[in-house]
Amino acid sequence: MKVLVAIDQSAFGFQIIEALANRKFPAGTQFKILSVVEPLPFNWDQQNSKTWKKIAQDVLKERKLVVEEIESVARHKLLCAHPDAQVHTEIRHGDARIEIIHAATSWMPNKIILGAHGRSPNRLFPNVVSQHVARHALCTVELIRLTEPTHSTSTRDESVKAEVSK
Repeated sequence: MKVLVAIDQSAFGFQIIEALANRKFPAGTQFKILSVVEPLPFNWDQQNSKTWKKIAQDVLKERKLVVEEIESVARHKLLCAHPDAQVHTEIRHGDARIEIIHAATSWMPNKIILGAHGRSPNRLFPNVVSQHVARHALCTVELIRLTEPTHSTSTRDESVKAEVSK
């Protein structure tokens, strides 16, 4: 069985991994943890200022490092819960709706699992990603209803550190 797991960079991403860690999967299941780094809300590259371009590059670099750390923690957690599974990670850049479908088309999973919380800092409309994936995927799509973290005052970095220490 092949399962594509799409997570974002919010505190909600670990809820999906936790849900999967608590489930049973057939021996030899392959997981691919996919994160999509979406572009900045406005095109900083079009600005004529070298300062703005440098800031945009630094922001993108930092976001990529955060995603790599989140995927590493998620991979470790899945491997601990399912030692007979294979867990791959992938980072894509672009629109999450499109990139999840492209990843699914190229990897051909039996199932796509992603969260549905209805909000994200850089999305104006709720559930846009989950609705798009559910409509366009060529396989089963499972949505995990995400809830507000019990420690909602913690930052993303604290969430990652807490997961690493587990």
